[in-house]
Amino acid sequence: IATADIYFKMNTKSSTFLDFKGGEIVSLLINDKVTTPNYQNSRIQLASDSLQEGDNHIVINYKQTFSKNGRGIYRFQDPEDSKVYIWTKLEPFDANQVFPCFDQPDLKSIFSINVSAPTDWKVIFTTLESQKKVVGEKTEWVFPESPLMSTYLFSIHAGHYEVWSDRYKNIPLRVFVRASLKKYVDPKFWFSITKKGFQFFDKEFAYSYPFKKYDQLIVPEFSSGGMENIAAVNYSERFITRGAASREELENLANVMM
Repeated sequence: IATADIYFKMNTKSSTFLDFKGGEIVSLLINDKVTTPNYQNSRIQLASDSLQEGDNHIVINYKQTFSKNGRGIYRFQDPEDSKVYIWTKLEPFDANQVFPCFDQPDLKSIFSINVSAPTDWKVIFTTLESQKKVVGEKTEWVFPESPLMSTYLFSIHAGHYEVWSDRYKNIPLRVFVRASLKKYVDPKFWFSITKKGFQFFDKEFAYSYPFKKYDQLIVPEFSSGGMENIAAVNYSERFITRGAASREELENLANVMM
C-alpha cells in the first residue's frame, strides 16, 4: 500500500495518462478534486477537463503486488534464516509495475520517498536518508530529493541487509548483501576495485562522480548481472563464490563493477 504524489507541468491543456501495470487504485485526487479513476490497459487516463495548462498535482493511493518474474518490485525470503529482502529492477519499462508514473526516459523527474519498515530492516534509496524515526513497531525513513533522472533508474531496497562501509574522497561507499551470504563476500576486494574505478573514470572523463554516495547491493534472484541505478547499483548473487574465487571469476566481477 502506498501513495504517489505527482507534480508536473503541461504546455497546453489536454488529456494524458500515467503508466501503471497490475495495481489497484484506492483513490485519485487531481488538482484537489476527488476523481473516479479511469484505469484500464495499464494506464490511468487523465481527462483534459481535470487538468490545466501549467502546474498540475495528482495524489494516488494505490496497492501493488510483488513481482513474480524479477521485474518491478521483488520480495525474497531467505530459506536459511527466513529473513526478508525487497528490491527493484525497473529498466527498461518496469517502474510502472511499482508506482504510477510517466514511464519514459525523456520525461525525467526528481524523486523523494518516505518508507515505513520494520525496525530491524535497512532501507536504501538513491539518496541518503535525512531522518529515521521509530513509530511503534516500525521505523519511518525519510529520503530527500534525488537528482533529476529517468524513472527506470529509481532504486529502492529494504530488508535485513548486512553492510560494509568505506569512502573514496568525500563519497561514502557501501556494500550490502543478505545476512546468510555475508561470510562469502570479500569487502576489501569490492572497495578496492570501486576506488580504482572512481580514480580512473574521474581522470578519463575529467568529470567527478556527481552523486553524494555510492551503494552496491548484491540482491537475491536478480535476473541479470547488474543494473546501474543511480547511487544504488544492483548485482547478481552469482558473483559470490562459496570458496576461493579464481582469477577469472574476480576479473568477471570487476568487469561488471566497472
